[in-house]
Formats: sequence, C-alpha cells, structure tokens
Amino acid sequence: RLSANVPPQGIGFTVETPGSDVIDHGTEFGVEVDSKSQSEIHVFKGAVEVKAREALVESVRLITDQATRVDTESGESSGIAVAPERFIRSFEEPVRFYSEEVRNLNPAVYYRMAISDDGITLLDRSGNDIHGRIERGEMLESAFAPGQIGLSLRLQGVSSKAYAKVADYPKATEGLLSVVGWVYAESRPTWASIAKNWAFGETGQFHLGLRDFEGGLEVQIREADGGTVWVGVEDPFPLGEWQHVAFVADGEFVRLYQNGNEIAREPYDGLVDPTFPSLGIGVKLPGKGNLEQEGSVGYWDGRIDELAVFNHALTAEDIKRLYRSPDKVEVVASN
Repeated sequence: RLSANVPPQGIGFTVETPGSDVIDHGTEFGVEVDSKSQSEIHVFKGAVEVKAREALVESVRLITDQATRVDTESGESSGIAVAPERFIRSFEEPVRFYSEEVRNLNPAVYYRMAISDDGITLLDRSGNDIHGRIERGEMLESAFAPGQIGLSLRLQGVSSKAYAKVADYPKATEGLLSVVGWVYAESRPTWASIAKNWAFGETGQFHLGLRDFEGGLEVQIREADGGTVWVGVEDPFPLGEWQHVAFVADGEFVRLYQNGNEIAREPYDGLVDPTFPSLGIGVKLPGKGNLEQEGSVGYWDGRIDELAVFNHALTAEDIKRLYRSPDKVEVVASN
C-alpha cells in the first residue's frame, strides 16, 4: 500500500503495479496491491492515468474522489468507491481537542499511536516518557494504520501474533485507576485483549478486553485482598466500527463505559499491589514462562488508538467529553 503526493514538477511520476502503470498528472493518490496481485488506485486530489499492460485495453483516467480496481490477468478496470481512510497520508498526528483533553487530565501514560523513527517504539505522549515496544510477530503489513484520530496501532489477531508491550507499567498505588481508548474490532478472538496489566502466573491490576468467546466488553480488576471483580456486558462487541471504551475504578465502584455511556458497574475493595511489572496492549503477556503457556493469549484483531492510563479516577463527565471530542479539529495558526 502506497500513498503519493506529487507536486507539479513531478508530473509523469509513475507507479508500476503487476497489471498496470499509474501515471501521475499532478495529484495525491494511493495504490494498493493485494496478495493476489489485484491493484486498486484511489485518487484523493488531481488526476492519474491508469495504463494497463494489456495492449488492447484502453487507459483509464481518474480524477478527484474516483477509484478503480485493475484485474491483473485481463487488465480490465472496475470502478470502486474511493477510500482515503485506508491509506496513511501523513506521518504527523493531527492536533485535536481530544489529545489536549487527555493531556489536561494528567495521564500516567498516553499512546497516540504515532509513527516513531524506528517504526517499533510506541511513543508515550503523557510527558512521562514511558515508551513501549511493538512486537510485529508474523505481520507483513505496517504496524500503523489510519485510526479514529490520526494513526492507530494495527493488530491482526493470532494469525500475526503482533502486539505492544510497555515494560514499566505505572501501577496505581492509591486504589484509583482509569483507562480509556478507541478500538476497532475486525473479529472477536477468545479473551481478546485491549490493554492488560495481567499475566499468566503473576498478579496484575486489570484486564480490559472481550470476555471469553462470547465477545462482550469487560474489565476485570484484582482487589487488594486478591479477589477478582468482573464488570461487563453480554452483548457481543460491535465489529467494523470505532468504539470509545473506558473503565474507572473510583474507590467505590468499577464502572465500564462504551461510547461515553456507563454500561455496567460493580463495587470493589481497593487494588492489589501487582507483582507483574508490564502492560500488554493487544495481548495477554507472559509472566513466568512464555506466550505458549496454557490459556488464551488474547491477541486483538483490529486497531487500537489513543490509549491512556490514569492513576486517578476520571468522572463520568470526563469520559463523555472525551467521547464527544474527536470530531472537533483544533485549528493551529501557522507563521
């Protein structure tokens, strides 16, 4: 998958695909070739010429907001819907009210899922510099993809075994904890993980993800005396759409939120001092041993964006304000 933004002096710039040449005429466009060598060309601005390798097939001219799929064997083009959301078109995270709202709430860690220089560091934007690391597993695609706000972390379930790990989880010490983020599910793997300080063979503070194979959103926390509190819903988590998820342990209740609304709550009695030091994103990390231990590893299949952990309790108003914020783009004046 490729994105190109070609200035006027670059007219004629050509992208070669298995079935055609994509010739620029001063434009911004995207090209994708799948595992079967089928090609798609999406024009976001300007115009391109799609010239098939098959001599008897006429060239196709695409302009702004048009797209086509080229059959590799025949060279024939078929019109399709343009899909700019499938392409990374900038390495810069947009400045939005959402990120400012999160920072104003003083997160312990905040992962905007921005692309790092080495492509595997998960950058902490809280100001505490508790960076993580992306483990690509067997994933061939980029670990980054278009997100709800800017970019997101792309994960592909057990087929790729990709996830992210923060070695030094900033554990909650006062019995108060909040976790928020945007997530997109392609499917519902068993015990699919969004974020967890929770591991095989050790004691962690929380698990946020989907419950067993039924796939309802849930959170589990470990109480100060070692007991476990489960808060969740039975309805399967929606597929193919972005959802804002959060939980808050406020000293009295553990409250679970989805799209700004509280959907479940249970009382709890403090938080355990965890023996497990790390935070898993999109996975249940190993404790003593490795990822092949008995039990589900819970790889996430989809995307995770704007993940933040707070060592204090957010209010219901905070959660609702965050959910409503993403569409409000902050305009930054340039010099």
